[in-house]
Formats: sequence, structure tokens, C-alpha cells
Amino acid sequence: MKTCYIDSDTRTVCDLSIVHVGSYEVNRINTPPAHRGKGHASRLMREVVLPEADAEGARLRLMILPTGNLDWQSLAAWYYRLGFRPKDKDGTTWQRLPIS
Repeated sequence: MKTCYIDSDTRTVCDLSIVHVGSYEVNRINTPPAHRGKGHASRLMREVVLPEADAEGARLRLMILPTGNLDWQSLAAWYYRLGFRPKDKDGTTWQRLPIS
């Protein structure tokens, strides 16, 4: 099952898959290049995705896979600010535990 959150003004998208009860995989977070750097993805995560996950008591996990002109360090810093932490030694897989 997949849930997709879309900010219709900027076409910013977040796709999630249910891994099992209480755990979601973040498959994609994307803001079109013309709208990047303006906080749209952060707003979508902070106002919609993270509160819903917290309300369900769900853990979020993801793999940091930069595309285009995005680099790993910038993405890791962004996810860290959203409450994600590295789950494995190589720092590719990250997770965010629910906040009660």
C-alpha cells in the first residue's frame, strides 16, 4: 500500500509504503527544481507527514539516495533536522521514531 502526499501548488511529493504495522518506508520526496530551496518539502514533512506518523506511532525509515544536483551531505543534514537518525554504520539507511 502506498500513500502519496502532494503539495498541489509546487507539485512537491512524498510517497510512503507500509512496511508493516507501525512502520513506513519513505520512497520519495521530490520538489521540482524550479521550486527547490524555498522550504516546500520541509513544510510538507513538518505539517503533514511527520504529524500523521507521530499520531499513528509509526516509525519512518528511508535510504538517502541523492539525485540530480543534490549531494549526500545536504540531504543527510536535512533529514537530521527533521528528526531522522542513521540506522546503519554506513549512514545510508535512516529512521525517525515517533514522537509522543
